[in-house]
Amino acid sequence: MNQSKRLLDVDPRLPIDTYNFENSAWPARWIGHPDHTSPRSVVLGFTLAFTLGEARSITIHVTADQRYELMLDGRTIGRGSERGDLQNWFYETWQLHLDAGEHRLSARVWWLGPDDPAPLAQSGVRPEFLLFAEDAHELLSTGIADWKVKKLDGYSFSPPKVTGFSGVGARTHIDGRLYPWGWQHGQGEWHNAVATSRPRHKQLCWEAESRLLRPALLPEMSQTVRRVGVARHVMAMTEFQACERRENGPPVQAAENIADEQAAWSAMLTGTSAITLAPRLWRRVVIDLQNYYCAYSDLIVSGGDGAWMRLLWAESLYQREPKPGGKAGETWIHKGNRDEIEGKSIIAMGGEYVADGGENRHFTQLWWDAGRYIVIDIQTADQPLTIHSLTLRKTGYPLNFTATFEASDPRLAEVMPLALRSLQRCAHETYMDCPYYEQLMYVGDTRLQVLVTYVTTPDDRLPRKAIELFDESRDPDGFTASRHPSTMRQRIPPFSMWWVAMVHDAAHWRNDIGFVHQRINGVRAVCEAFRRQIDSSTGLLHTPPGWNFVDWVQEWPIGVPPDGAHGFKGSINWQAALMFRQAADLESLAGEQSLADRNRAAADTLVTAINNHFRDPATGLYAEDLDRKYFSEHAQSLAVIEGTVLGDPARTQQLRDGLLNADLHRTTIYFSHYLFEALGLLGCPDAILDRLSMWFELRSRGFHTTPETYEPRSDCHAWGAHPIFHFFATLLGIRPAAAGFAKVRIRPQLGRLTWAGGSMPHPRGVIEVKVDAGHGHATLPDGIDGELILGDRVLPLRGGTNRW
Repeated sequence: MNQSKRLLDVDPRLPIDTYNFENSAWPARWIGHPDHTSPRSVVLGFTLAFTLGEARSITIHVTADQRYELMLDGRTIGRGSERGDLQNWFYETWQLHLDAGEHRLSARVWWLGPDDPAPLAQSGVRPEFLLFAEDAHELLSTGIADWKVKKLDGYSFSPPKVTGFSGVGARTHIDGRLYPWGWQHGQGEWHNAVATSRPRHKQLCWEAESRLLRPALLPEMSQTVRRVGVARHVMAMTEFQACERRENGPPVQAAENIADEQAAWSAMLTGTSAITLAPRLWRRVVIDLQNYYCAYSDLIVSGGDGAWMRLLWAESLYQREPKPGGKAGETWIHKGNRDEIEGKSIIAMGGEYVADGGENRHFTQLWWDAGRYIVIDIQTADQPLTIHSLTLRKTGYPLNFTATFEASDPRLAEVMPLALRSLQRCAHETYMDCPYYEQLMYVGDTRLQVLVTYVTTPDDRLPRKAIELFDESRDPDGFTASRHPSTMRQRIPPFSMWWVAMVHDAAHWRNDIGFVHQRINGVRAVCEAFRRQIDSSTGLLHTPPGWNFVDWVQEWPIGVPPDGAHGFKGSINWQAALMFRQAADLESLAGEQSLADRNRAAADTLVTAINNHFRDPATGLYAEDLDRKYFSEHAQSLAVIEGTVLGDPARTQQLRDGLLNADLHRTTIYFSHYLFEALGLLGCPDAILDRLSMWFELRSRGFHTTPETYEPRSDCHAWGAHPIFHFFATLLGIRPAAAGFAKVRIRPQLGRLTWAGGSMPHPRGVIEVKVDAGHGHATLPDGIDGELILGDRVLPLRGGTNRW
């Protein structure tokens, strides 16, 4: 029986030949189509027929530009290439266990050019495919074996149509009347594939412009078939304006629902029965998936030659209402309660298909979609169309959540599935800010996602990849890109400082000091970039060039503190002081004490300047501006987290009073993480519980995930998952007390909770904590000790179970 298995940590580098550079490359070539080597949008099919005289296991390494789907004897065995950048081009490795006889490898490769934009996170040079077979390169390797290629006709693309900015790339349209059905089995006419350049390995290459190869860092993305969803609304679209096929159409009205067909559509979704649509019929069907999914949709149809079908994905339907504070007659669109569809319109994106009349035709997108609702629009032609099934292949990084948490307030437990689902839906070949609109990995978002990952699963491969790619994104000035990989470069200077925090987090929450040492030069480069921005006359950090985003505060233009585009900003100065402290800690771990002292001195100098210029003598609070007009929770929170003020009880009390009582610009969902950090340091757990009210309300507002902001564009933004981190690290109080989590500090802060408990991963095993009415127990991995802080008492902890 033919089988395949995805492998990791397999790197078929050849020995370096000092005198023959070519021998340092794989004995294979990138291959392409003779007419499609220029950057034009295209979908290509590659195929190779081969025969084995006996059963054999063969290891192959595969990649493509930009993406591929690999098939063995007509069955898909994997996808790639794992997303990276031109200097980190990943390849996947499979071990094929093949019976004797005839076989066929096929690959679908797609490349989107500038007219049909690829996702912003997807790089590319030209449409090509590469396969290297160890010990079988004459038989299977591209550029050597007899690979064939053809253009897969029937594909076209269109930009996504959504409200606001989108970076997910063009959507796929397939005309089944042009599509070469059966191509993966070698059917049809083929060209000889053209061999182009040699592959270059990142660790061996002496000179190359791009596509430097390295092994995939992550396991294969999961794909789980789901039959989900119910038909909420079926309507006839006799006035749909076929020439335009607009996304919106009329709003949903219950009076127009065709109830009999609604039941039939729901039965099709469950797999109970197929549904057949008569000729010359228009239908729109609103399907509620009843949860938030990232998935490939698989539509199986028969007949219906010329029938037009569209699958649109949406996070919610939209309603139009008078704009709050707007002029007379001015309206705005927003989502309202996500469970409700009545009176709402469709603004969504997806793909289009045209049936060719064949039997059991399978239509699917090249890349997955995201959301809660699927809207199907269908216009049949002269033949009836039968829809056999619509199933989803749920996809994402295979996170295995092992943490558990419960507390006396059941609302905390209700937050867990929403937050974990958000993290899962935003974790793929990279972390991403949101799966619906951008699919980009931003430092600010990712730092919080990584912290949640650390406390919920022992798998830290995705955090490591994020930290490494951001490190390699640094520009000559030393700043990291704000988001990476991305073909459109963006600089958010505060995010470079949060990258240093990510390295610091890795040094303490995980136990790989070698990985941390590999990042220390990047930390130094970022520190020097900000050191150059320190003003000699004031001692303050001058706002660096770029988008100095801090948080989506309503009163702040594009998330920047007032007048923050230039000059000096309080919260950014506090963050710089924190960065220098964290960098000092990392330098100490690296054994560079003089550099550690230099960074601590930079932090001390900044804190002195901040106190001189931003601190209000009357209240003890810190302003965002030198005129001391604007005060925020952000500046006070960072002042607490930086730590210096905690050595002064009077100033600490002023910040506590300010955060609890003062009229400050408030943090939104994202920066609330740092507010919760500060409130934990100040011993104010009840204030954290109060500010969790927004999360407690999400389900009643129809959310299944955590949103971007309070009236969000994005319904799934994993920076809103950070309360899970605080359940463990702040309420239960489980934190590293030394690098590598070599020691544990547990400082429970339950506030008005009467009890709480949970378990979380540790590099050496599991930590379990239960606190109940002043009593409790903590179980640490063998060989790990630490301390328990209960008010003024400090008790020692040892590996095993400790009771108090």
